[in-house]
Amino acid sequence: MCIFLKIMKLRLHLFSILGLFWGLTSLYSGVEAQHLPNINSEVTVATQSVKDWTVEVGTGASYSNIRHSSGNDYKLLMNDICFSYQVDEISLTGWLRGYTEWVSQANANLVLQGPESRLFGINFGPRYNFVQEGWKVIPFIGAQVGAVFADSRNNALKNPRGLGQDFTLMFQVESGIKIPLTESLFLRVSALYAHFSNGGLSEPNHRANNDIDALGARLAFGSSF
Repeated sequence: MCIFLKIMKLRLHLFSILGLFWGLTSLYSGVEAQHLPNINSEVTVATQSVKDWTVEVGTGASYSNIRHSSGNDYKLLMNDICFSYQVDEISLTGWLRGYTEWVSQANANLVLQGPESRLFGINFGPRYNFVQEGWKVIPFIGAQVGAVFADSRNNALKNPRGLGQDFTLMFQVESGIKIPLTESLFLRVSALYAHFSNGGLSEPNHRANNDIDALGARLAFGSSF
């Protein structure tokens, strides 16, 4: 009888030790699970590519006789290279949901019709992209200001009604859609209004200054990086 009681006490002690060991193991595992990093989520975040910059090459055409008839119906062949930087994250809700870019553009516009033969310049300004859930295209609107260098003086004898001087100011507004082709490549199709003027900086003798108010269309191919 004594031996039987000793065996039962030994079994109870053994079960108590096993229970205590199991409890400590479970507690330790729970604490470790809370503190261990989620390896899969970290890998996912690390492999996501943040592409804040875009570069694109564009071309298009514009026609200037939209505000008044000056006798110089400018026709421009537009060529440009454009860099843009995303300055904020997607925010707001509804149709205003989107993000802003800062645009820097270099232009080489050829004058197909008009007193000058070229309008080369640079312009800068913001562009807002409307990012709508489920849409495959991204509508946008933008505005830029800048400076243009023409050859107005060299062509003054052929046609006295030109821009008035070689250094000219400009601004433009643009609206259209961005069409993603792949994760990085895209097309941009837009309509634009551009104004070129010397801003009254010069009034050459015996000839009148002319400004250019042009409406046009632009197609660009670009990449994000």
